[in-house]
Amino acid sequence: DPATQGHIRKAEELRGLKFKKDPTVKYWDVEKLKKMMKEEFDEELPEKKAKDIELVLQKFRLLPKDYDLRKEYLELMLEQIAGFYHPKRKILCLIAGKNAGGIEEEVVTIHELDHAMQDQHFDLTRLQDLVAKNDDMTQALKSLIEGEATYIMMDHMFKNQSGGAMGIMDVPGIEAMIDGQMRTVDPRAKKLNESPLYIRETLIRPYIDGFKFCMALLRNKNGWPTMNAVYEDLPSSTEQVLHPDRYITRDLPQKAK
Repeated sequence: DPATQGHIRKAEELRGLKFKKDPTVKYWDVEKLKKMMKEEFDEELPEKKAKDIELVLQKFRLLPKDYDLRKEYLELMLEQIAGFYHPKRKILCLIAGKNAGGIEEEVVTIHELDHAMQDQHFDLTRLQDLVAKNDDMTQALKSLIEGEATYIMMDHMFKNQSGGAMGIMDVPGIEAMIDGQMRTVDPRAKKLNESPLYIRETLIRPYIDGFKFCMALLRNKNGWPTMNAVYEDLPSSTEQVLHPDRYITRDLPQKAK
C-alpha cells in the first residue's frame, strides 16, 4: 500500500542504504502472533532450559521463587510487541489493531524496517549463529541490532516533529533523554510494570545501551560506513557496548585462566 511504500523509502533515506528488494509486510492478529511465538519459545527456550535459568536467577534473588519464567516472558512479549521482523521467515509483521496510527505506528514500522534492511545487507541469522555459543556476545549483538533500529526510529520522530529541521544528532543530551524516556512507566504496560527488575532491565537494556553505542560511533567516526563495518567486526562483549571507546581501541575481553 502507498503508506507502507512511503515508510520503506523513508527507512532507506534515514539509514543510507537501499533495500535489495522491498520487504514483505503482513498484518497479523494477536492469536496468530501467539501461535508463532509459542513455536519460537519451544525452540529457543524449552522447558528444561527455562527451569535451569529460573533456578540460577532465584539463587541470586533476581526472581521470586514462584516466578514461571517461560510463561511470564511469553505473556510479557505479547503485551509489548506492536510489530516485529522475522529474519528466518523474511517477513515484517505489524499487529493488527495494536498500533494507534499516526506517528506511533510510523515509528514502529520504521524500527522494524531497519531490521529488515539489516538482514538484507548483513544477514542477521548468520550473525546470530556466529555468536550463539557466547551469551555475552549474543547480548552485545542484540544491543547493536536494537540500538541501531532505535536510532533510526528516534531520528525519524525528531525529523517528523521538526519538519526536517532537526535530526537526532542535533538534540543536546539525547542519550540521557532516550534513557529516561525508555524507563518511563507506561500505564498501559501492566505486565512490564509488575515484572521483577531483572526482567525489565533485560528487556530494555539492549535498546538503551545499543542506542548509546551507535550514537558514540556515529558521532566520532565517518557516519553510516562505520556502522556498516561493525557488522563485519562485531563487539566482542557487552563491555565494549557499554564503553564504545573499548570497541574502537579493540580492548578485548580477557578469558579466565
